Amino acid sequence: MCRYAKYNDNLRGFGAFLAGCKGNKYVTTTHAINSCIVKASKLTKVDKVYRGVAGGVLPQRFWEPDDHGVRGGVERAFQSTTYDRAVAMDYASSTGGASIVFEIDMGMVDRGCDLGWISQYPHERECLFAPLTGVQLLRTRVEGATLVAEVRLSVNLNALTI
Repeated sequence: MCRYAKYNDNLRGFGAFLAGCKGNKYVTTTHAINSCIVKASKLTKVDKVYRGVAGGVLPQRFWEPDDHGVRGGVERAFQSTTYDRAVAMDYASSTGGASIVFEIDMGMVDRGCDLGWISQYPHERECLFAPLTGVQLLRTRVEGATLVAEVRLSVNLNALTI
């Protein structure tokens, strides 16, 4: 199992079921990683990033406007994206099932952390967003067998840092 899965599964609320975790919620480690992302994101150049999701289905409430006319939700875990659209498209189509690619324009405040300088997989050109990032759906289109969702992110600026 990938190490990040332990952190993300815990943040999404089903980490207690992971074999080998022995009830550990990795609170200190998650806080340290989050702190690094929040601080380093201030150094990230604003650009378009993409997130490919394979085989998953989002809940119906993500697609329907709420009482304020907003569609979307909140990602409770770390959110990995890439500057390379082809990487996201490839990842999204990896299972042959349902595939979604989120197309994200970072903003002046709402930025992820460019991990290119530290990544074990530099060809993926990863940009990581902290937990509790809001994902607002703006519009969708279909490209081949992939649904492309144009979204705006709202980064959690209330997170405490080390």
